[in-house]
Amino acid sequence: MDNTIANKNMNKFHGKFHETGGRIKKAFVRILDRREYEDISVTALCKEAQINRSTFYLHYSNIEEIAREIEDELEECKVDVDEQFLAGLVKAEPGERREREDAFLSGLLNNIREHQDAFYAAAKNPKLFGQEKRLQEERDLIFQNFCHVFGRTDKTISLTAAYTSAGLHEVLNTWILNGCMESNEVIRDVIHICFNLKSYALVNENSAKLI
Repeated sequence: MDNTIANKNMNKFHGKFHETGGRIKKAFVRILDRREYEDISVTALCKEAQINRSTFYLHYSNIEEIAREIEDELEECKVDVDEQFLAGLVKAEPGERREREDAFLSGLLNNIREHQDAFYAAAKNPKLFGQEKRLQEERDLIFQNFCHVFGRTDKTISLTAAYTSAGLHEVLNTWILNGCMESNEVIRDVIHICFNLKSYALVNENSAKLI
């Protein structure tokens, strides 16, 4: 067979294989809306994805493998909040701050759109996909950054870090669960409003009164 034709056939096969794998994952996410994870069977998933069992087993060995793949996908998407977001937000000169924030948030929101199914599954089932652990890790990073910026470790900084982390996740999770209907620009502006630098300045200025 001509190499060009063989390569085209191979590319077509890989494209179709990848597409079917995506359908299975989407079906899994849809079923998670209606059933507990423990109640999802291969039979039900095949019916949802409109495939036969042999096609399913070409892609996955079991249901658990789909969940692990989604968790791995989320781990690859993990953003270093300490280095990329807070460092730019708190340390940048006023004239540079908005540009740094926009660059980070644009990357973050595009990342979520690109892996929307995985983020949706995690927002619906945080315990299943280890989101609680990730949230704690993020809070620790934010806390460390605030301690560095404000030069102290105390209860106020700890509470501020928890508020910042939880607030960011709440904005993003609400957007994700709504199907990312709003544009990236709208969500970016919402986050700017929620995390205006004045709030950090006030915490620093009035810390003695708050502790």
